[in-house]
Amino acid sequence: MGDLAGDMSTRRGRVQDTKMLPGDRCTVIAQAPLGELQNYSTELKSMTGGSGTYTMDYSHDEPCPPHIQQEVIASFEGHKDED
Repeated sequence: MGDLAGDMSTRRGRVQDTKMLPGDRCTVIAQAPLGELQNYSTELKSMTGGSGTYTMDYSHDEPCPPHIQQEVIASFEGHKDED
């Protein structure tokens, strides 16, 4: 569970709740930006030895941090020059 919480942190995510379940299983409820979850299925399987699953639901919109805004703008400007 600690690896999952740490991984969410690196994805600008926030762990909301954790629950221990029977059979040495756990549920982690977290919020993370959609853009940070592009390869999450593969990485979750890797962290959990193939046994991890997840579901995703829309939660809310939130302002993007300034450093991410600059990356998006720079990427757009680069593509605009190609036209």
